[in-house]
Amino acid sequence: MRRRATFRDEAVSYAAVGATAAPDVLAYPPRGFRASSTSWHIGSGEQRFEWCEENLLSWRMIDAAGFRLEHVERSTEGGYAGAGATAFHTNTTTGEAVYAADGRGFITPGDVVTLLWGRTGKRRERHFRVVAVTRELNVVSVSLGTLDQQPFVGEFLIGIEYRNDDTVWSRVIQVVAPGSSRWSRLLFPLVLLVLSRVRGRIARGL
Repeated sequence: MRRRATFRDEAVSYAAVGATAAPDVLAYPPRGFRASSTSWHIGSGEQRFEWCEENLLSWRMIDAAGFRLEHVERSTEGGYAGAGATAFHTNTTTGEAVYAADGRGFITPGDVVTLLWGRTGKRRERHFRVVAVTRELNVVSVSLGTLDQQPFVGEFLIGIEYRNDDTVWSRVIQVVAPGSSRWSRLLFPLVLLVLSRVRGRIARGL
């Protein structure tokens, strides 16, 4: 079995770091947060799983979902200091350079990514930190935590699974809460509706 899982909890805009990894988070999200999940059948076979794994770990899933990857700030060697090992993730050495076939660097814990989303001419920036990367024999996932305060804060887990029936599935879990401003709280139901569509686009884009 291959496994590399890391976890950090510094410099994000929410307290419930690692919540997306909890097995019961959909039923029991952290107080003040809303948890949702979207799954999608994205193919079959080991080759498909390996292609999707590279697609996920090289950020191409962002392109496929219709977002623009504006900038990636690589983590310094050793990642960024955090709480260390948790019940869901185990620390390991960070800073190793791994590349996809097209030369794109793989995601590493501690990376900061700037994404543009929205319609052309009205695109907005959002900043996320990679708080976890997990690679197991048949499961690969990346967790992104918000660095911005508005209009929502929280975490997204984007993963793929190669099941025993030879099918490949994607899964996107979000655990989010409204930002601190009054308008963020008022508009939170609308934000949740938008995020449900975002989850679907990412899940299908993998």
